[in-house]
Amino acid sequence: MSESQRKSVMGDSLRINGFFNGKVALRHQAALSEVDEFCMALGGKTPIHSILIANNGMAAVKFMRSVRTWAYETFGTEKAILLVAMATPEDMRINAEHIRIADQFVEVPGGTNNNNYANVQLIVEMAEITRVSAVWPGWGHASENPELPDALDKKGIIFLGPPAMSMAALGDKIGSSLIAQAAGVPTLPWSGSHVKISSESCLDCIPDDIYRQACVYTTEEAVASCQVVGYPAMIKASWGGGGKGIRKVHNDDEVKALFKQVQGEVPGSPIFIMKVASQIIEEGPITVAPIETVKQLEQAARRLAKCVNYVGAATVEYLYSMETGEYYFLELNPRLQVEHPVTEWIAEINLPAAQVAVGMGIPLWQIPEIRRFYGMDHGGGYDSWKRTSIAATPFDFDEAESVRPKGHCVAVRVTSEDPDDGFKPTSGKVQELSFKSKPNVWAYFSVKSGGGIHEFSDSQFGHVFAFGESRVLAIANMVLGLKEIQIRGEIRTNVDYTIDLLNASEYRDNKIHTGWLDSRIAMRVRAERPPWYLSVVGGALYKASTSSAALVSDYVGYLEKGQIPPKHISLVNSQVTLNIDGSKYTIEMVRGGPGSYRLKMNESEIETENDHDPSKLVAETPCKLLRFLVPDGSHVDADAPYAEVEVMKMCMPLMLPASGFIHFVMSEGQAMQAGDLIARLDLDDLSAVRKAEPFNGCFPVLGLPTAVSGKVHQRCAASLNSARMILAGYEHNIDEVVQDLLSCLDSPELPFLQWQECMAVLATRLPKDLRNEADVIEQLRLQYKKDLIRVLDIVLSHQLALKASQLLEQTKLSELRTSIARSLSELEMFTEEGELVSTPRRKSAIDERMEDLVGAPLAVEDALIALFDHSDHTLQRRVVETYIRRLYQPYLVKGSVRMQWHRAGLLVSWEFSEEHIQKRNGSDTLISEESMVEKHCEKRWGAMVIIKTLQFLPTAISAALKETARCSNLLASQEMMSNGSPEPIVQGNMLHVALVGYNNPMSMLQDSGDEDQAQERINKLAKILKQLNISSTLREAGVGVVSCIIQRDEGRTPMRHSFDWSSEKLHYEEEPLLRHLEPPLSTFLELDKLKGYQNIQYTPSRDRQWHLYTVQDKPPIQRMFLRTLVRQSITTDGFFVGQGQGMELAQARPELCFTSLSILRNVEVTVCEEESIVNILEELARKIHEYAGVRMHRLAVCEWEVKLWLASAGLASGAWRVVVTNVTGHTCTVHIYRELEDSKTHEVVYHSAISEPGPLHGVPVTARYQSLGVLDRKRLVARKNNTTYCYDFPLAFQTALRQSWEFHEMTNKKANDKASLKVKELMFANKQGAWGTPLTPVNRPPAANDVESSVIAHELRLETGEIRWVIETIVGKEDGLGVENLTGSGAIAGAYSRAYNETFTLTYVTGRTVGIGAYLARLGMRCIQRLDQPIILTGFSALNKLLGREVYSSHMQLGGPKIMATNGVVHLTVSDDLEGISAILKWLSYVPRHIGGPLPIVSSLDPPERPVEYLPENSCDPRAAICGVKDNGRWLGGVFDKDSFVETLEGWARTVVTGRAKLGGIPVGIVAVETQTVMQIIPADPGQLDSHERVVPQAGQVWFPDSATKTAQAILDFNREELPLFILANWRGFSGGQRDLFEGILQAGSTIVENLRTYKQPVFVYIPMMGELRGGAWVVVDSKINPEHIEMYAERMAKGNVLEPEGMIEIKFRSRELLECMGRLDPQLIGLKLKLQDAKSGAGEPNTVEALQHSIRAREKLLLPVYTQIATRFAELHDTSLRMAAKGVIKKVVDWGSSRSFFYKRLHRRVSEGCLVSIVRDAAGKQLSHKAAVDLIKKWFLASNDSNVWEDDEAFFAWKNDPKNYEEFLQELRLQKITLQMSALGDSALDLQALPQGLASLLQKVHLRFDTG
Repeated sequence: MSESQRKSVMGDSLRINGFFNGKVALRHQAALSEVDEFCMALGGKTPIHSILIANNGMAAVKFMRSVRTWAYETFGTEKAILLVAMATPEDMRINAEHIRIADQFVEVPGGTNNNNYANVQLIVEMAEITRVSAVWPGWGHASENPELPDALDKKGIIFLGPPAMSMAALGDKIGSSLIAQAAGVPTLPWSGSHVKISSESCLDCIPDDIYRQACVYTTEEAVASCQVVGYPAMIKASWGGGGKGIRKVHNDDEVKALFKQVQGEVPGSPIFIMKVASQIIEEGPITVAPIETVKQLEQAARRLAKCVNYVGAATVEYLYSMETGEYYFLELNPRLQVEHPVTEWIAEINLPAAQVAVGMGIPLWQIPEIRRFYGMDHGGGYDSWKRTSIAATPFDFDEAESVRPKGHCVAVRVTSEDPDDGFKPTSGKVQELSFKSKPNVWAYFSVKSGGGIHEFSDSQFGHVFAFGESRVLAIANMVLGLKEIQIRGEIRTNVDYTIDLLNASEYRDNKIHTGWLDSRIAMRVRAERPPWYLSVVGGALYKASTSSAALVSDYVGYLEKGQIPPKHISLVNSQVTLNIDGSKYTIEMVRGGPGSYRLKMNESEIETENDHDPSKLVAETPCKLLRFLVPDGSHVDADAPYAEVEVMKMCMPLMLPASGFIHFVMSEGQAMQAGDLIARLDLDDLSAVRKAEPFNGCFPVLGLPTAVSGKVHQRCAASLNSARMILAGYEHNIDEVVQDLLSCLDSPELPFLQWQECMAVLATRLPKDLRNEADVIEQLRLQYKKDLIRVLDIVLSHQLALKASQLLEQTKLSELRTSIARSLSELEMFTEEGELVSTPRRKSAIDERMEDLVGAPLAVEDALIALFDHSDHTLQRRVVETYIRRLYQPYLVKGSVRMQWHRAGLLVSWEFSEEHIQKRNGSDTLISEESMVEKHCEKRWGAMVIIKTLQFLPTAISAALKETARCSNLLASQEMMSNGSPEPIVQGNMLHVALVGYNNPMSMLQDSGDEDQAQERINKLAKILKQLNISSTLREAGVGVVSCIIQRDEGRTPMRHSFDWSSEKLHYEEEPLLRHLEPPLSTFLELDKLKGYQNIQYTPSRDRQWHLYTVQDKPPIQRMFLRTLVRQSITTDGFFVGQGQGMELAQARPELCFTSLSILRNVEVTVCEEESIVNILEELARKIHEYAGVRMHRLAVCEWEVKLWLASAGLASGAWRVVVTNVTGHTCTVHIYRELEDSKTHEVVYHSAISEPGPLHGVPVTARYQSLGVLDRKRLVARKNNTTYCYDFPLAFQTALRQSWEFHEMTNKKANDKASLKVKELMFANKQGAWGTPLTPVNRPPAANDVESSVIAHELRLETGEIRWVIETIVGKEDGLGVENLTGSGAIAGAYSRAYNETFTLTYVTGRTVGIGAYLARLGMRCIQRLDQPIILTGFSALNKLLGREVYSSHMQLGGPKIMATNGVVHLTVSDDLEGISAILKWLSYVPRHIGGPLPIVSSLDPPERPVEYLPENSCDPRAAICGVKDNGRWLGGVFDKDSFVETLEGWARTVVTGRAKLGGIPVGIVAVETQTVMQIIPADPGQLDSHERVVPQAGQVWFPDSATKTAQAILDFNREELPLFILANWRGFSGGQRDLFEGILQAGSTIVENLRTYKQPVFVYIPMMGELRGGAWVVVDSKINPEHIEMYAERMAKGNVLEPEGMIEIKFRSRELLECMGRLDPQLIGLKLKLQDAKSGAGEPNTVEALQHSIRAREKLLLPVYTQIATRFAELHDTSLRMAAKGVIKKVVDWGSSRSFFYKRLHRRVSEGCLVSIVRDAAGKQLSHKAAVDLIKKWFLASNDSNVWEDDEAFFAWKNDPKNYEEFLQELRLQKITLQMSALGDSALDLQALPQGLASLLQKVHLRFDTG
């Protein structure tokens, strides 16, 4: 410990001594006196009241607990003796146990023990500071240092240990062995075995010459001594300990290598040779030696102690040979041993307490426990010492017999050592440490849960003891106790290894020896390990949780700094690599929830650097590098030590894993952490670098961590929890979770099981008097006996609720099947009133029910098929007929369904037709007369066979065809009668084969996505159909399609396959497209249109009414087609449009293109005119688009089509189609078509229902879908970039314009005028497109755009004559990414910058804007940005590469609205393109049509004469003052028109408010002032690691650099837009701090002045109510800056001046002036001052002067606040608006309430004057100034009016609106202008030469104008 440290400790003594554990007094005075009595009664000398424990860890904990126990048993209080602990910073950091249980603790320096627990001087100083009675050293540290007892003895402090002389004699290992030999105690062979001394000389120092004879000094002497002692031997340093200075050797070579190490490790220490052994397990009593030998051992130990006059506790160690029965002295430890509790158990003596008693000077024979051990006393109790003090007599210990132990005790040290790595110490945190004590097992630990083991502490942190009646029972108890220990943390322990050791047969049989443990270590005997997968799972979870916590910390750190965390940080997925026993396990960790992980293995090939590489020598634990054992650069062999390190007080060698040349990296004495590189090894054998082999196995099936039964409600709860975790951001298999959840929700058991689970919890808590339904109804009857209808209503509501729940349950297939069977069964007709219903009525009722099922919106087909084999044949026939009628509606011929039973099964046949409208004349014109159209019908027949096995299929088909033959003949005869000629056999007939019975082999083949099983089923069916007789028979019968239905068990949907006739293969072949549908439904859904695509995938919806087909377009583009058939009951009237509107796809992908087809049919309408139908359908389509257009666009639905059949609509009857194109989500194009037959091609085609043909006009309705065209592909690219294709923006403009009209309540006709928007595309006049080339309009199809180039090369002729070309430059065939882009970008930038000064420019950021696009956003000044699109100069990935790390995670982080909307680049932000277009149109509504044009003034809905109702209270809210505010639902209007204010630059510089509004319909620009303090947020830059988000408060009414720049920018924009300007001036001044001046506040303020000076429009500066304008703020907006255009006004309560009143009086009315004023005005002060003058003149006493002065000061102090207020008020009176008007700095005082009306009139007048001024200046030339033009106008006006009417606005408007009043004057000005121009030509001879030609050209132009006129 350094001098400075020691002084620091001494200086803090009082503070240190004040650290107590507890809030009450530690010891009572009675306890002190009782200790004194105890000491004196037992013959002691000095009572001990307090003890300093100069140790830590296990030693300190054990001593404190033992002393506390003894104190409680002896004195009745555990606090009888004060225990003071020493605490290093490391101990406190790990929350060491000994600090917690001590009464006091003192802080000592940290680090190695020489700084604290082994520092003698420090210990003595701490003992003095704490004023303790004694010091207990424990074991280790300073416990064997003779200097400590000597130093304490000098200070009068008791040392609880032996005297210094005894300790010095026995503490030295060489000396103790010599003394043992002198005392006649046998010793092991060692280097001093031949040295003899007398027992008398033991009391004195051993002579040096004798001592030196026992030592070895050279390597040669060591080798010789080892040869005498025998191998294996130990080279030991006498002063060593704790692992230092000891080496085991096995041969002469090892002695030569290790002897110098021992010398260097303990410099100066004598060295000797001997044999020793170490221990992990201690036990007692001795069982391997006879009792006589044990007595000899005890006597030898007493002789040894007497030789040196030893006092206190000591430990003598022997080595016993079971073969010979001999024993040998090993060493004597002059201190208490670690394993002393074993002695305590078997001897029943509290050894630390005995040490305290000995320290008090009490003789051994007086100590009660010692007397009981030797059988002298048998009593106990807390007062036994009192009895002992009276009756005890001395006895001879050599003669006394000790009491034999009553059992056996085993002790095990718990250490933080790794048995698998040579017992290397480990350190770290201990998260959990728990131990369950048993009656015969107990333990104590120096750490607890939440603590830890630091690198300077002892590796032992626990001691476990087990007692038993025999050794076997003690060992068994110990094993059970060790298995109860749970230690979880960063350390490794020896617990499992020790359990395996205790279970070893050699140990149990007591056949162990000194080499037994070494042999186990050499054989790498390891404790039993858990299965490999548990180690992998545990290790992976630990590493993943640790890394996850670190990631979370990093993530939060970024957020705390205001930065967006990098994109590469994944909070869900991670990868862990573990190397275990030569296998590498790579595990993917996926967080499934808080504390939940899913592990995947062998799905990733990423490797890390955890392989075994012997060329890198690294530190495996924190340690200190003591020395290198080999020279740097030398060659070393494998397994040789190359360095020594100190780990937790132990000195350990580091062994080489392979041979090679070593190169050191670390320096000696350097501290290292785990993983630090110590040295590199150039390997002799490079193959020694062994990489762990990747583990290719899989995890065993372990099951879920939480047990989930197969019951539906528990699976549902688990699925719901997984779904919540998905929504929270964790990862689960979405498909599995959704499918499992849906299957659970479909189960009818779910509600019951959930109710049952809740009832199981509530059952015991429910009231016992709950009644059944009858009881409840009876109670209701009594309750409402005067209103029984109320009872009826309550009961009815419950019954209806029951019916509703039953209806919901029918969505399940099995429930629906039951419901259908019940509905179609006749049994229900014979219940209650149904018994009276006649048979015809029953048949009618059944038919109605069948018709209801035919038109039911539910998917009942699967449920009907499930009843095909019902045992009730009547019900079976009805089910089959219902199925057929539903399948073929509306084309089924009524009454044509026929059925008959056959031995093969049920045979069914029917007739159906296909109808469409045909035009007779084939014209493309609209159909207007009935004679022009006719219905065309083609009749077909269908058949179905229902069989139970495929064996009956040929017979059933034959029987069915015979039945249908009669139908065919009947159809043929009908056709012959109608046409006069026979028709060929129609090939469109249908055959359905239904295979029923749940046990049929076909249904066993699952349809779970297994293609092999599906193909097997298809092959079996196809094989039968391929049979020649069946195939030919079907073909001859005209069967085009064979549909096969396979019924499956209840609850599972049937399987369907369709086989079409192949004209090429001449057999029926399965059509994959129709695999899941019946052929009629596929016809209705027009699936033939999809046959042009490959890889068609089908996905049904849950209700099986929506059919999704995914196809691959070319080039690879995934498209989706969604189909549905809307069923309608015959009782449903009108259009059915609601079906499917709630449908949404689970995931939207922008690259998918959808086409939806919905067939609505049998809709009866009363309108017969096509035009009306078209209007109805278009209006309906638009309503659907308004409802779901945006959602469909988000789901990438770009087109949807509806087909419907109109019945009873006259000429409008037939099939209609509505096709809606949705390209933007906000706009839609509706096309209405009819289905008509083309007379030329006889195909049914799309026919536009209006005069303007649609894109599908004339296209066959069966035409296959075409691949996406160029336009659609470009739209798709735009969609992928989340923007709108440029050619689709006109539609968005049209929609936004229509919405704007509707908002302004324009006429409906104009709102729907399709010609409301005209769009012209401009292109360069020449194809080269050079800058400066004029632009001309062009009409070309959208997306049609096209340049040629080459390379620059020179010819190279070789000597052989061969000619080659050397390419010097590649120009490229087309312009690409190169300098041509840069020069083009420069031209664009220059042109756009110039355009801002010449016209209105606005940039709308609809997509990612990069590079020049970002510059354009700024150059055009006005910018609108979409919230999801960035403005950037460089992509984030390129910046990350430039910075060399993952800094930015997205483009939005660089240039999103959070950046651009807060820095002045972006004026407005919008959420989508329609909102953006609307904002553009809104902006344009404020701007003149062209430069110099009139303002777009519209009539205002807000009357200009309306008073301003918003009244500021304390401060003026700028937005409320501009546009009004709502107050308790009432609108309080502001100065400008309601809802006309559009704020721009809102997010930037928020102390100023800018925007555009209207006043009486006149557009104006507005600059107002924020009065509240706002926060400026300066974002952190992730590119700078130390960057933090800064929040800077900005006071209201103050110009800061950013707000001043914003003001100047807004004024400049308004001037360019030619808008009048209103400034609601409310500034107190500019912020003039250092940072503000640095950031350019002066430049910004000057720019305001400059922009106002050049302003060309009227400017009104108005100080509003409660406003003020002061100092520099007034200067930059004063009217004198631009007197021709700026007018300045103030509200009556407004204020203005140079300074604020408080500041003014600091200059004009300082305290001195105020005191003078008081002296002039206050009578009392005047009188006092007069008295003071008299007193000073000598008229009064001296004390009077002081009293008067004191009175004057008191009076002045009293009056000063009042006079300050008066002065402030006086200054305020100089700030009024009336003074401003009187001084002429404002034009007028305008009251707040009438300000709107006043400024409207003034604005109207100024705008009118401005228009006339423009006309005058145009006539006179620009050399005429604005003021001169106004003067001319005033002159002309006064020439025809009185002089006093110039201010009369009405008179002025009347005069201006009549051009005759000033046309003559204008003509004169024009003449003067021409005269001046002509006269100017004479000033130049060159101009005069060109004059004739110019005049001729002028005359020609005039002549041409008159001719055209």
